Amino acid sequence: MELLRDRELVITKIHSWRLATVGETPRTVDYPSRNSHGIQLRLSGETVFTICGKEYPSRKDDVIFLPQGLEYSIRNPAAASCLIVNFCTEKEYDLRPRFLHFVNTSVLRKALTDGCALNHKGTAAARCRRFALAYNIVALVQEAVDADYRTSRQRKLIAPAEEYLASCSGAELARIRVADLAAICSIGETYFRSLFTAVCGETPNARCRRMRIELAASALDSGVTVSEAAREAGFDDASYFTKVFRAVTGSTPTDYARTLT
Repeated sequence: MELLRDRELVITKIHSWRLATVGETPRTVDYPSRNSHGIQLRLSGETVFTICGKEYPSRKDDVIFLPQGLEYSIRNPAAASCLIVNFCTEKEYDLRPRFLHFVNTSVLRKALTDGCALNHKGTAAARCRRFALAYNIVALVQEAVDADYRTSRQRKLIAPAEEYLASCSGAELARIRVADLAAICSIGETYFRSLFTAVCGETPNARCRRMRIELAASALDSGVTVSEAAREAGFDDASYFTKVFRAVTGSTPTDYARTLT
């Protein structure tokens, strides 16, 4: 979705600002064709959108863009609420729906809440303020879409390394070098390190350690001894295994095993 693909984007009409709520009773609503674009911020509950036969669950702090002309249905399994702005643009855009999760919704929520407060005020100043808020909301969503697009491209670059790591045994994870992972992705080691950390939120070495400990924990879950779990995860040094296991899980392998009995 590129809401701002045209620098001359003009919002011609704001259909509504509102706080929408549904009760505890489950219900499904069909929308044959939207007559405006819509941006929603989910405040509570879970809502399932069905578009072209595919379901898209949404939850608190999700932001949904629904383009004009879209046919879809909404299912609310329980109570839910959201803030909505619906608007039309001067030109017709070939846009697709987008589902985004905002870590911090404070700025977007304030803009939507302010718009709702101005919804029934008929002064020229209030109208200008509503349109300014609508443009601000579109910009906030576009920034999130751009960030999501960049992350998607970056994740594709490191995907071969992630797929390879997922197929490794504990011993293989212990031997793998970052340079080898970078080579699998056909990119330089320094760039791979920074890219992997930015996308995954952990360094390549930290990922390997975590995966080895997950293998060890899974082995302990199956009833093997601590020493057998260490070997399965590729650890030869018992004290080092205990140190890494505690760093990752917060408990020692022995304490972890005791919780299983």
